[in-house]
Amino acid sequence: MTLFKQLFFGVSVLFFVLLAGVEAIYLANSRTQLQDQLASHAQDAATSLALRLGTLRDFEDRVLIETLVNPVFDRGYYQEIRVVSVSGQILVRKVLAPAQGDVPEWFTRLFPLRAPGAQSLVSAGWRELGRVVVVSHPYFAYQQLWHTGLQTIAWLLLVYAVAIAAIMGFLAMLLRPLREIEQIAVAIGERNFGTIAFVPRARELARVVAAMNSMSGKIRRIIMEESARAEALRREAFVDPLTSLYNRRGFERQLQSLIQSKGDVYSGALALVEIGNFGDFNKRVGYQRGDEVLALLAGTLASACEGHAAVCGRLGGAGFAFAAINIEAGELQSLVAAVCGRIGFVLQEQGIDAHLRCHCGATRRVGALPAFSAMLASADQALVRARAKGENEYDIEMFDEAAADGSQAWRARIESALDENQIALFTQDVLGLPGRMPVHREVTVRMMREHGDPILAARFLPMAARHGLIGRLDCRVLEKLLEHLSGRFAPLPMMALNVSARTIADPDATRRLLGLLDARRELASRLIFEMTEFGALQDVALAQKFSGELRRLGARFALDNFGMQKDSLMLVHALKPHYIKLSPGYSRELAGSADCRFFVASIVRIAQPLDIGIFAQAVEDEGLVPLLAELGLSGYQGFVSARPAPIA
Repeated sequence: MTLFKQLFFGVSVLFFVLLAGVEAIYLANSRTQLQDQLASHAQDAATSLALRLGTLRDFEDRVLIETLVNPVFDRGYYQEIRVVSVSGQILVRKVLAPAQGDVPEWFTRLFPLRAPGAQSLVSAGWRELGRVVVVSHPYFAYQQLWHTGLQTIAWLLLVYAVAIAAIMGFLAMLLRPLREIEQIAVAIGERNFGTIAFVPRARELARVVAAMNSMSGKIRRIIMEESARAEALRREAFVDPLTSLYNRRGFERQLQSLIQSKGDVYSGALALVEIGNFGDFNKRVGYQRGDEVLALLAGTLASACEGHAAVCGRLGGAGFAFAAINIEAGELQSLVAAVCGRIGFVLQEQGIDAHLRCHCGATRRVGALPAFSAMLASADQALVRARAKGENEYDIEMFDEAAADGSQAWRARIESALDENQIALFTQDVLGLPGRMPVHREVTVRMMREHGDPILAARFLPMAARHGLIGRLDCRVLEKLLEHLSGRFAPLPMMALNVSARTIADPDATRRLLGLLDARRELASRLIFEMTEFGALQDVALAQKFSGELRRLGARFALDNFGMQKDSLMLVHALKPHYIKLSPGYSRELAGSADCRFFVASIVRIAQPLDIGIFAQAVEDEGLVPLLAELGLSGYQGFVSARPAPIA
């Protein structure tokens, strides 16, 4: 129960008891007053009758006595009137039966009224003739007491309602700072470091608000400063200062990160753009003019690649490159032609087309993408052929891994595996630091051949993505994992499984996946859904909505293959993942690169106030583990920890 409800309930009950006490005291006093009035009324009636009866000549004349008594008795105010002689003989007796009327019986029991009696002597001179006994009827007193009680209750209820409304307003005003403190505390728990704008008048609450604002502001400032430092380091280490494109190191890192985006990539292209004779041009016009032309050409390349999932870079000198993900053959040819055409137009517009020439060599791979070096070598061969064709020419080398086995054959094989449950789940332990104890297990998928040998995910995931089967595959993996976990009686480990951006972009697949999770909420708290950085950046709003749905159902959300692209830090602040898994490239460079170590340490410093874990991937060297612990990473994953083992 909230503090507002507790205070409101306590104060309202206290006020109700107070008003009930006031009502009870008022009715008790009214009853006493009416009781006294009844007694006085009976005595007055007895005295009046005694005086009138004393004037009779024959006190024994009952008819005459009754004639005097009847007008008084018929008014209905008296329960009994008796005229008694000196000898004790009752001359006249009038009795009115008790009447309840519209007064409830419980009220008469709660506030009883005695029927008071009074008597007066009847005398003639000094001679006593008899006496008159009068007993008042309480009916009218009860009526008056009942209606008085109803009226006072109505007024007190009105006062109570007004008081309750006033109390609610007062408590709302008094507790407003506490509500805002609660909201900001919840927001801080969700890693949103806001501040409270309202400052209460109460000194104690004002101090609490000031302390909360100070703490939240300091944490937010630390995060923003560290984010700015990391972004500056990223630009210094991976961005060419002249053209604002990625340098060779940054371009290679980003391409490798894209290649390893699980379930989100089914094809990729790498293109090399060479500006010939640029060295002679630099000597002739000067380096300043040469730098201006390079910056202009870089902007032309970047604008030509807009609208594509592409990364642009300057590899050195007048050599540029761009990589495009999930691009069709015709689309790639149009893109390469557009790049060459725009660069040729810029050279002509600048009046230097007679001195410089543009050549472009590209390679496109469908299926599992090779390493950067292999794609670079293929693109370089295409560039050599482009030079041989003449000025401002391009050449594209196409390689379709699926063509050897048949693209449709791959599709049929994957569909058959999904329909016939030929999907196997493997898990690999992720160890925490510094204790090296398992913190969760990552689930990977294999497709089983007819003779039982598994096909690695790196081979069939691109084909599944190409043919739109990733959504079915992700749902089938979750379904199979839930079946496996439901049969476990031992304490369940945390399980992390990948979900593709293609799945959450498909409303039907998302609905089915969330439906599976909703039906087994008791297992949802043991699941972590990982999405690659590349996939999340395709539609940040959709990823944010999906992560919110997962948290609502009790599951967790994490970022995988974090390569620190331009908007990566924005992604971290928007999605608030449970943890981040760094791109495997960091593990390869940590030992030999001080810049890489400083960069990873910056990411750790950003993540710690947000309560976000940082994990390394592809750790295959035991000697790297102490360095990971020194940098403050939460844990690591790789062959040095354990090899994937089948579970279902």
